[in-house]
Amino acid sequence: MDMENIRQVLEDAAQIFLSAANTITNERRREAEKVFLQFRRSQFSLDLYRYLIEHSSSSYVVYQTLTALREGIVKEWSSLDDALKEQVVQYLLSYVYTHYSTLSGHVREQALQILVVINKRRKAQRAQIAKNGFTVSLALSNLLQSANNQEFQFGLTLLNAFINEYSFSNGKQFEDFNNNKQKRELL
Repeated sequence: MDMENIRQVLEDAAQIFLSAANTITNERRREAEKVFLQFRRSQFSLDLYRYLIEHSSSSYVVYQTLTALREGIVKEWSSLDDALKEQVVQYLLSYVYTHYSTLSGHVREQALQILVVINKRRKAQRAQIAKNGFTVSLALSNLLQSANNQEFQFGLTLLNAFINEYSFSNGKQFEDFNNNKQKRELL
């Protein structure tokens, strides 16, 4: 199936999945959900993900594509070469920055989350990046030092994604974290 057909199948499934409960049967909704589950389990393909992100008119399809990209990166991390990882970083930084004001919040956050996950994985394995290599941390630093307000705002959003990932990745649920925080504040 070519990329355009995949896009159309996903957009049709999104339309069904997001329809009001009284307008669609549970069976059709489950079938639509199954389409997305199969898509997320499919072979990692950066070209397909880029195509869907750039050509889909459904923010739900873009979100699911970013979810598949994130899951693929995590699952196939050791088999992906550094150049491909760097392509993902450059693409997502450019995409989110270029479309920052028009992206829905959940799509923007998912894209930024991928950047943070890549950065975190690189740090965890202490990957050697070439001297001219580009890192998400370097991009964050440059954005936060920018005199351009739009770049600075983008940097703050990326920083927030970093804080969220590093704050809640120790296995504790968000509720547990807040409960412990409240207990500490009472002391």
